[in-house]
Amino acid sequence: LLAAGAPPDGAAPAGEPAGQPAERIRELMVAYEPVPLEATSDKHDAALQRRRELLEQLRGGDRELGLAALAAFRAQTDAADDLREALLEIAATCNPGDMAPVLERMVVTYDAELGLGLRTRAAELLAQTSPQAALELIGPLLVAERPDMTLPPREKLVRAWAEAARRAAHDDLGVLVDVAIDIGQPPDARGAAVDALGTFGGELPRKALEEVLFEGTSDAMLRRKAAQALAAFLPASELCPLLERAGSHEHDEVFAQFLASMMARHCP
Repeated sequence: LLAAGAPPDGAAPAGEPAGQPAERIRELMVAYEPVPLEATSDKHDAALQRRRELLEQLRGGDRELGLAALAAFRAQTDAADDLREALLEIAATCNPGDMAPVLERMVVTYDAELGLGLRTRAAELLAQTSPQAALELIGPLLVAERPDMTLPPREKLVRAWAEAARRAAHDDLGVLVDVAIDIGQPPDARGAAVDALGTFGGELPRKALEEVLFEGTSDAMLRRKAAQALAAFLPASELCPLLERAGSHEHDEVFAQFLASMMARHCP
């Protein structure tokens, strides 16, 4: 038996040339074998480090390695999710063109064998490797009033859409705005949209974030996020009058104190 975290006999150590695709994938699978619970902490740490190193190496492989990873992913239906996620990541990063439709199907197709965890990871990988495809797939799912399918968590889809928008230099942020200001959206999805708008900045995000900040029906946490998102890109000369106006009309004492602390921090 191989020691936990150790490379298999004949495998290329970290930094050395890769072998054949099937050999490298087998090497990864061995690295993901469970470490005995009674093993010492250094064995667990070494196994985790070995997995990270291998995954980083294999992410830079060619199309053939991606195909080998996908074949292993499909064959290892009973494997632990962490191994299957690693195989899916290698398949997507090494062969993004062929994998885009595979990932799209995973996102929108209910599959008890895959589960929501792997389908959520598929959405994230699609955003990272084929951002335009992710924008076109996920955007309509987020603004649909009643999606007619079981989907990954909406908050995760919002974050995936935002990642795709950044990678594709997509400047139409209407999807994020719609989610952020829609009181019918789940609170965590609205929070994710608010967070993302703060990283983009600009006039449209500003208007949406102001609407959330002054929205009396929103929970205080979402309004806090809106204030913090505005602070991420507005200069003090524009941020401080907004915070002052919000505080002057605020009946929630705790939120009023939060706004006062923000003004103390950001407003000279």
